[in-house]
Amino acid sequence: RSVRLKAWEGLPSGSDDKPPVEVKNILSPVFIQAAEAIKAWICYPSVSVLRGEIMTPNSQYDCRIKLRAGSRYVTDKDSVCIEEDAILSDYLSNCKFDRQNHHMYLPDENEHQIPEGFDCTFYREAKERMFQATVDEESFTVIVLDEKGWDTDSSDKRHQEQFGIRVVMNSWSEALLSAERHWTPEEILGKLKNYMGFLSLLKNYFFDG
Repeated sequence: RSVRLKAWEGLPSGSDDKPPVEVKNILSPVFIQAAEAIKAWICYPSVSVLRGEIMTPNSQYDCRIKLRAGSRYVTDKDSVCIEEDAILSDYLSNCKFDRQNHHMYLPDENEHQIPEGFDCTFYREAKERMFQATVDEESFTVIVLDEKGWDTDSSDKRHQEQFGIRVVMNSWSEALLSAERHWTPEEILGKLKNYMGFLSLLKNYFFDG
């Protein structure tokens, strides 16, 4: 079973304990004892329902589109899942946080051993700046992120760094997060023109103008 810990520092005021829109398939909250301002959740990985490359001939910038589906919370957990989530949540609550460098660490292994049967295979951290925009009554969230991290196959650790811009069409996110899952592929693709129009506007204004 593969799960992820998703944690945020500095969520907007007024968000309370509400997870950011990209947090799906939540199994359990995690309360970081060393930093109460950190909001964290254990989640299943999201499921990709659409993936593709967007290549623009008259631009030096290409884009990758990826839509992920999943309800906000997982409700069909069995007893084994519930027990494992509780064990993992208790362990991760002891994570350390470096406030100066905005970096979170796994618990000190001299104080808290990772539970038997569990392992950490990748880590990502990102500085995010979020902006809101509305075009033709369609609202978008633009996330500028500077990301670094590592992944491992237990024999080798590979470090990665990248800068990116994520463009979210909010109506897509709301539909794909719906617990009722009443959306259809046709409804999602029907708004692709709106998304491409905003993406073109963004690229022309900031990159190709």
